[in-house]
Amino acid sequence: MAIAKYGTMNQNERQQVKPAEWGAEEIRSLRLRLGWSAADFARRFGCLSQLVSDWERGTQVPTSDDILQLQRLSLYVDSYSEQVQRGPVAEQVLKSGGFEQVHNDLLISYLKN
Repeated sequence: MAIAKYGTMNQNERQQVKPAEWGAEEIRSLRLRLGWSAADFARRFGCLSQLVSDWERGTQVPTSDDILQLQRLSLYVDSYSEQVQRGPVAEQVLKSGGFEQVHNDLLISYLKN
């Protein structure tokens, strides 16, 4: 997966950028949650691995455009993680109820409990 660069930010996106939220630990944590090495992250982010290393050591800070990309990537990871966590629900319902098939309504009620 390559990270899409969306060009320059519009005014609304600039207002959403929160530089304080993207320190060395947060960047490293995001990279680890993705399961990427620093080189993988750099290649997919479109920068040098030295820059990723500098971000993670805190010797350089990401630009506003970089922060926006980090935020977008983090939202993607969070969304994907939520989908993965919900994924085995059908299997759990099948196993616990001894069913061969499960209707979507049953899954929704199971998720609400």
